[in-house]
Amino acid sequence: MKKITAPTFDELPTASQTMLVPLRSKMGRIPAIIRTIATSPMLLEAYLKMDLIGKKSKFTAKEQEYIKLSVAETNKCTYCIAAHTYIAKNVIKMTDQEITEAIHCESTDKKLGPLSCLAATAAKNGGHLEKDDIDVFFSLGYDLKDLMDFIGIILAMTVTNYVHNMTDIEIDFPNS
Repeated sequence: MKKITAPTFDELPTASQTMLVPLRSKMGRIPAIIRTIATSPMLLEAYLKMDLIGKKSKFTAKEQEYIKLSVAETNKCTYCIAAHTYIAKNVIKMTDQEITEAIHCESTDKKLGPLSCLAATAAKNGGHLEKDDIDVFFSLGYDLKDLMDFIGIILAMTVTNYVHNMTDIEIDFPNS
């Protein structure tokens, strides 16, 4: 397989650089996965809009990390598992046990467990869920808009999962 490396910020198309300025200001850097996505300004724009879905949804940051970690594990994306483990631990302040539960869809929490398992099932089955699974989602207190936001979070995660799985770019997040 050809060795693919993430471009530097300066190597990106001007349109992508412009879209990434706010992220670089906020984070102090642009992660390799985002720089790789940014080689296509159209994909970057779509990804950034999808990523906003989670931020504007009623899903808490912790719920989102449970969804993202379970999807990353299902899609076998080592980059995203590393990145979201780092975020979960250092930004969301999740415990190591919670991170492991999210990755392996094992939480006994009445909301986090089903949410991560539904996300993993959807990722595994190309979006197909059984009627009972949808009923579980609604029984957690979510509505149709929340289901659409849930799908958006899964799709945004899937984009980064596929980008890494197809490029195998270097992981630029620390282990903890």
